[in-house]
Amino acid sequence: MAHDRCLFPHCPMKFRSQRGRTYHIRTVHTNSNNRPVNPERMARAASEVSDDDHSVNLANRRGPAAQRIEHPYLTGNFLPPGAPPPPQPVPAQGDWTPFDSEVQFMLADLLYRRTEVSASNINILLDIWAQSLAGANQPAPFESHEHMYATIDASVLGDVPWQCLVAGPLVDIGDHSPEWMRTSYEVWYHDPDAVVTNMLSNPDFTGQFDLRPYIDLDA
Repeated sequence: MAHDRCLFPHCPMKFRSQRGRTYHIRTVHTNSNNRPVNPERMARAASEVSDDDHSVNLANRRGPAAQRIEHPYLTGNFLPPGAPPPPQPVPAQGDWTPFDSEVQFMLADLLYRRTEVSASNINILLDIWAQSLAGANQPAPFESHEHMYATIDASVLGDVPWQCLVAGPLVDIGDHSPEWMRTSYEVWYHDPDAVVTNMLSNPDFTGQFDLRPYIDLDA
């Protein structure tokens, strides 16, 4: 039985009917505005690409895959030839934002990351610190553990702050329903958009991952 190939360049999919191919194109191959790619454009592009070009020899690439099929359009925004990438923002000397000072940053790093002190012990330490500075009319670096946690979460550098989603029971759940159906659950997560943004803007990851979607095949 003859199989219709996808008109999208580099796509290996084959279909038993034109209807299946049309459905595939409309649901899979869409541009950034979620509109189907012009079939005439795909047909023209497909005619310009030979069967040998549909696969990429990965002998010199990472991983055990024998073939790599790369997306022909989702390639990112290229800089003009010879143009350097935009400079990374460099904080001003002595700028510890959102921390008020280096001391505040070092204390938060010690209590939260290095020694993982409990919230109750952080409060005790800050109370003692505040009492020792009472005569000088100066506050402790933080008012409480909540103040310290909020300052850490306000940082735009490093880890993305945690967010909490609470899933509660449905309003029509009866008293005789299982306990798990009458319980609220907390789901803690990082904002995926912020995580990806941090990865793309971090120069340490330069050349460490592929920006272009692809499919690896074993053979």
